[in-house]
Amino acid sequence: MSPRKVFLIFLLALMLVHGGYELGRSLFGPTQGLDFSQYYVASRLVLDGKSPLIYDTGISYQESARAYGIQGVKYAMPNAYPPFVAFFMLPFALLSYNYARYSFFFISLLCNILAVLLLFSGRSKERRRDLILIGLFATLVFYPLYRSLNMGQINSLLFLFCVSALYFIRRNRAWPAGFFIAAASLIKIFPLALLPFFALKRQYGIIGTTLAGMLLLVGVSAIFLDINLYVTFLKDILPEMASAGGFYRSQGLLAFFLRLLTENQSVKSLGHYPEAANFLYLASSGIVMLSVLFITRRQRDAGTLRYDIEYGLFFVATLLILSKSWQHYAIFLLISYLYVFEFLAYQCYENPRKEFIMFLLLLSFCIWAFMLTSDSEYEKLLSFDSIIMNLLVSSKFIATLLLFACNILILRRRREEAVSGRFYSESPGQMQ
Repeated sequence: MSPRKVFLIFLLALMLVHGGYELGRSLFGPTQGLDFSQYYVASRLVLDGKSPLIYDTGISYQESARAYGIQGVKYAMPNAYPPFVAFFMLPFALLSYNYARYSFFFISLLCNILAVLLLFSGRSKERRRDLILIGLFATLVFYPLYRSLNMGQINSLLFLFCVSALYFIRRNRAWPAGFFIAAASLIKIFPLALLPFFALKRQYGIIGTTLAGMLLLVGVSAIFLDINLYVTFLKDILPEMASAGGFYRSQGLLAFFLRLLTENQSVKSLGHYPEAANFLYLASSGIVMLSVLFITRRQRDAGTLRYDIEYGLFFVATLLILSKSWQHYAIFLLISYLYVFEFLAYQCYENPRKEFIMFLLLLSFCIWAFMLTSDSEYEKLLSFDSIIMNLLVSSKFIATLLLFACNILILRRRREEAVSGRFYSESPGQMQ
């Protein structure tokens, strides 16, 4: 038996054991799909003609939740999502709560598998087979996936929508690409961060179809729910839910600086300097975004692996900049992880730093996949009254920074070699 085959068998065993355990913990764990309860209650309220109550946080909302058979959670989560989510989840509201939750769980898992298949469409047969196997392994050991499933989060569907948009972009089909981005943006707003990317690429058709798709979907949803709920969400709900402060589950720039420079319940800080924390957050966010805009400014990359990497990079930058960057959002980092790995493993890339970049990439992935996967682990770190703990608590944020650096190193290097045009003219399936 060849060493390669032995290694593949080892990875398969790890995927089955680790993934099977995490799937069981996600489905039957203590949170019992807590976030799914808010989708379900909101949709049931819409079905019952009570859509004005979807943002109610009082007794009537909890009474409705009990009447709808919410089980396994102490209370139904108040709705923190755009009204479109209540419309989008209506099919699940036709089922009893437990059947709806289990169906949503397994559909979410299938969405991630389908997304991996779409990520590597268009590659040569042998290369596609290897990349799909690697992609499935990476997905099924990735902690943010199980955190999302555990919480009953909708991220897996959004992940599939964003990957589907890229799939249609490769085929120069703006309408379905824009429609998927529109749907994703009406569920969680941050996919709109892709619009500057499309503007840089002069793909104005995708921008237009995204905006048109959003208007269309809002109009259709208004048939079932009060259109004024969108105003309520933008005016009252969104500002309230915009930031997680310095909470350890948030792994973006703002949370990092708030933990480091303000008194908080997570870790010991250097002092209480909220103005400095906010300034550093704004300045570093500006540096991140300007770096991304500069490095992705070419217009003729569509259909190449470079375009795929740049598409993933926008999600990396967005998760760094978001004021509330929950750990389960990191499922979107898989786009970048897998495409950067594909480039390093398959692209002819004469660079003495190639092995070092691969090391940083895998180090970053392993931190996200295997470190600090439970609240009890964080609680043990928080018991140490030391500033050093801030780095450990923020280890996943640092892992995202490493992934960002890997992208920049690769894209900057390839820009230096742009004279030949080789990198930009080849499709992923043609690269050797």
